[in-house]
Amino acid sequence: MTEFTETSGVFQKQASVSDTQTDAFGRMTPGALARLVGDATAEHMTSLGLNYNTLRSHGLLWVLVRTALRVQNLPRQGERVLLCTWAGEERHWLYPRRTTILSSEGEELVSACSQWMLIDTDTRSMASPSELLQSVPVISFPDEPKLPSMRVSFPTELTERAERVVRPREIDLNGHMNNSHYLDWGEGLLGSEYLRNHSLRFFWVEYGKELFEGQNVSLHYKQEKDSLFLRGYTEGDTSFSLKMDYTELRLLQ
Repeated sequence: MTEFTETSGVFQKQASVSDTQTDAFGRMTPGALARLVGDATAEHMTSLGLNYNTLRSHGLLWVLVRTALRVQNLPRQGERVLLCTWAGEERHWLYPRRTTILSSEGEELVSACSQWMLIDTDTRSMASPSELLQSVPVISFPDEPKLPSMRVSFPTELTERAERVVRPREIDLNGHMNNSHYLDWGEGLLGSEYLRNHSLRFFWVEYGKELFEGQNVSLHYKQEKDSLFLRGYTEGDTSFSLKMDYTELRLLQ
């Protein structure tokens, strides 16, 4: 496991897991994990002078492209954790961001890697690398979380259907649905009885098209053993793809 204590450029943040971040069984939810990682990323960028308002003043915004997150042990209600997050080297105008969540004893609980894209606010298209990012330290470690896979194998047909409407509370500063709520939608399809006996081990999500307040989204999904495969469609286009893997709790004991 990577040691961060003397590494410059790695942003560290302590947090306590609250009851609003956990499910009925005291385990941190996938959406709450995504929000915790996202908040640490935002705080890191703000500490470097690159907050939301600064980027917008230059006609730029960050858009998340895809994320992969792995769980060793889910943080639980009341637990104190340490987040360590750092920026990786830009590749093909995609910017990786890696995060680990450690227990108070230094055990790695969660590791994640996301890929971000700079967007021109006027054209809503990919923006070229900005000089603003020169202040962001670029770091790599031999055992750091790997980049998210560009493709994940899905079943030929997603046989189940559900409908969702994007709610006001799911919208972020960029005016579109916040990435963490896709995980809330996925978890909500599994049901409490399944979640009682299973724990999240991995998720992969790819964001294809922005979702806005009031939009109707058609969810096509299928559960195969302990994996959930989900795609969201708006007006015939794929808005997002999500895979979530779980493990039966008795197998973790």
